[in-house]
Order: sequence, then structure tokens, then C-alpha cells
Amino acid sequence: MEIIIYSLSFLAILLVGFTLTGKSWSNSLQNFLFANRSLTLVTSGAAISSHWIWAIALFVGPALAYNWGLIGLLWFAIPNALSLIILGFIVSKIRNNYPDGFSLTMYIKENFSKKVSALYQLEMVIIAFGALLLGFTAISKLWAFANLSSFIQPIYASLAVGIITMLFTVKGGIRTSIITGSIQTLLWIAFLGTAMYMLITGDASFITAGKNDLTSVFDYKFLTTVGIAYFITIIISATGHGHLWQKAFSMPKENIMPSFTIGAVLFAVIIMSFMSLSLFTFSQGFTVTGPDTSALVGITQLLGAGALILFGVLFVGQTSTVMDSSMNYMASLVSLEWFNKPDVWFSRLVMVIFMLVAWVISWAKLEIWTIMMLMGAVRTVMFTPLVLHILNVKLKEQVVFYTSLVGIVGTFYFAWTAKMDKLPIFDMYSAAYGITLPILVYTTYKLIKGNQSK
Repeated sequence: MEIIIYSLSFLAILLVGFTLTGKSWSNSLQNFLFANRSLTLVTSGAAISSHWIWAIALFVGPALAYNWGLIGLLWFAIPNALSLIILGFIVSKIRNNYPDGFSLTMYIKENFSKKVSALYQLEMVIIAFGALLLGFTAISKLWAFANLSSFIQPIYASLAVGIITMLFTVKGGIRTSIITGSIQTLLWIAFLGTAMYMLITGDASFITAGKNDLTSVFDYKFLTTVGIAYFITIIISATGHGHLWQKAFSMPKENIMPSFTIGAVLFAVIIMSFMSLSLFTFSQGFTVTGPDTSALVGITQLLGAGALILFGVLFVGQTSTVMDSSMNYMASLVSLEWFNKPDVWFSRLVMVIFMLVAWVISWAKLEIWTIMMLMGAVRTVMFTPLVLHILNVKLKEQVVFYTSLVGIVGTFYFAWTAKMDKLPIFDMYSAAYGITLPILVYTTYKLIKGNQSK
């Protein structure tokens, strides 16, 4: 019960704070959604770190560590951190070519076509919805672990979190997500710093090879079930998140790489600390209901039941700040690119509709993992043309569009087969197909064009 009271109180305090401050944050749409390109280095980096920690990652990451040990921990954390640095590099290049722009998809539209831009928009819309849907799913997991459903059903708890978040987001726009993200990062560092101090100075060992006794990254089972698939999909993943692009377009150009580097380092510190609690749980043989909640067991055993309440508050806050950033991105996309309506109140309406639609989908218990598979397919396939473009490799628009369509269909098919037939190796096929098909097609195209010009 305490988690519910303290969590909602924490969000309510943020709402009151934003209501009393920031009255000038919404005097124009550019200020409301892009902070007049004034976001500062450290706060942006802290917010990027927090917004890269999706709530569901606090269950997926620990499961990987519990099952695959220290190698699993590093395999999840390092590619995720590198993904932010890769995005920082890409967006820095695009900002050089597009100094007055505010969106990757508008840039793609100008440099390729509406059709190619639509594919990138599809990618980012799915991911924005995914951020909310997986946030609601993660709340359900926390509720189940802490036995909170007898007080309030998780679907209504997630609605309360969504509404309070929506209220302060429509008040302050992108600045609320930067502030809440920065606060979350500071709180995670304090909380997990305490946990790691207790872990390191204690007598218990937490270095382990995990449930599957993984001692080498070249283990066949590891590579074919999670290793290759995770590495490919994670290391490219940041490029598909519209809210990260929005932040990059909302700061001075010279701050982009330093901010994303700060975000990557903070993310690595936070997520590795949290996943270490799963290593601790496994090494000590504590009873778990599932690997995905193993870190929560570690928190309870190491710091006591009261620490679980504090984690619950931080977890709900984490869900809220990611929702905040996703609502801001959808407002920018719909207002500026779909309806060409640069109006603050219209953007606020978009935020309200977006949050409520996502909650209804969650309430209806629709199959969100199919949406997530589509998200992964589009994101993987669209990475290659983006990288080639910023490396000044000239590609024909039609080649990019039709290669992307074929790539997305095939990548999704393999992922669907993996899920329906319970064949994890097809996840590897899915990721490998999504990244290699575009490379092969574009390489062949350039070779043919080169021979024709001789």
C-alpha cells in the first residue's frame, strides 16, 4: 500500500511544482517542444540516461543477468550504452547538414521522399506507443511482485500514473521531461549506489556465470538464443527513438556528443548496478518466482523490505518520465509534420489523446508483443540507410524504400516464427536478416552504378 501512496504523492508533488513554475515554457511551440534549443549539457545527459531506461528493461536486464551471469550483464549494458553514443554521432552529422531543422523525419522527407520518411515515422510512432504500453506492463509486474492488486488493480494504477504525468507534461512540454529525467537519474544513483556499497563491502559473492553457467561469449547456445539477436538489435536501437532525437534537436549543436556520452555513462552505471542485484540473488540461491524479478529479490534481501517500497516509488517515477518524453515526441510529430499546426494547445491535445489511446490498448489487453516485434523489425532495417546517408553514400530513393519494405516483412516473419514456434534461433535470423539484407542490396546497387559510370 505504501508504494501506491508514496508513488502518487511523488508525482503529485512534481505536478504542483511544475504548475507553480515555468510559466514562460509554453509561450511558443518551439519553446514548448524544443526549449528554444537551450537544453544544457549535464541535465540533458542525465535525462537521456533516464529515458533510455525503459521500465520494462528493469525486468528484462535482470533476467538476462540471472540466466547468463556476468557476461549477460555486460552483453545487455554495454551495447545499450554504445547505442546512445552512436545516435549522438549520427544526429551531430545531421545537425551539421540541417541546422534549422527539428526532426529526423522532416530531414528524411527533404533528402529522400515522403514514402521513406513515412517508414521512419512508423518506426518512431510504434516505439513511442511501446514506451507507454511496456510501462503499463512493467507496472503490472511490480504490482504482482508486491501483491498490490488487492488495493488497486494495476490497470487503474497505470491510468493514475498516466494522467498525473500527462497533466504536468501539457504544462511544461519538453522541459518537464528533462527535469523529471534528471531527478530520476540522481535518485537511481543514490539508491543503487547504496545497494552497491552494501554489496561490495559485504561478505557475499555476486560474481557468477548465472543459471546457464555461461563462461564464454562464444557459447553456441548463448549466441544463437540471445547473444547475436540482442547485440544487433540493442546497439542500433537508440536511432529509432523519437524522444531522443527531439532532445538532440533541442540543445546547442556542440552539446550533442557530450550529452549523449554523459547519458551513456550514467546509463551503464545505473543498469549494471541494478543487474548486479540479480547476480547476487542467483549466487546466494534466493528463491525467485522468475528471473525477471530477481533484482527485486536482491533488493529485499540486501536492504530490507523498506527498500522495496523506495524502489517502487522510483520505478513508478521512471515509468512516468519515459511517458513524459514520449508524449512530447508525439506532440511534435503530429503538430508539425502531420497537421502542420504549430500551436501549443493543439500539441497539448495530442498528448492527451496519445496517452489515453495507449492506456485503452493496455486496458483491452491487446497483444503488445506483436507491436514490439514490428518495432524491432522496422528499427533494424532502417538503421543501415541512415548510417550510409550520414557517411555520404548516395542511394536512390526507390531502392531504399522497396529494400526497406522487403527487409521489414522478412525481419518480422522471422521474429514471429521465433515467438509462435518457440524457436529462439529465429530471433537471431530476424536480427541478422534485418541488418544484412540492406547492406547487401545497397552494396550491390553501388557496385552496379559504379560499373555503369565507367
